[in-house]
Amino acid sequence: MLNNVSSPATSDAFPVENNLFSVQVFGRTTSGAGAAQVKIWGSNSTTAGIPWIPVCTVDLTLGTTMIADGAVVEFSWKFVRAELVSISGTGATITALGNGKYVS
Repeated sequence: MLNNVSSPATSDAFPVENNLFSVQVFGRTTSGAGAAQVKIWGSNSTTAGIPWIPVCTVDLTLGTTMIADGAVVEFSWKFVRAELVSISGTGATITALGNGKYVS
């Protein structure tokens, strides 16, 4: 969904199969402490102007060692996307995988 991102960004829409979605978010800094927040959004349409609904939030406390967290969600949204809302720390980057895949 998001690959090695270091500033706020939103992924492309990701299709959900079988009403089950997992997200794994991991990241680190190059020096010292940091933090990141990733929100997952759901929708039944990718048409512009149709609002996305918040599904879950993953908060990470970053350090120089890779840290990970995630969620498994059962729902009937047809699409999800990830949004890196905030990130801090020297050289901080995160990656978010949806069902084990990158989207953008």
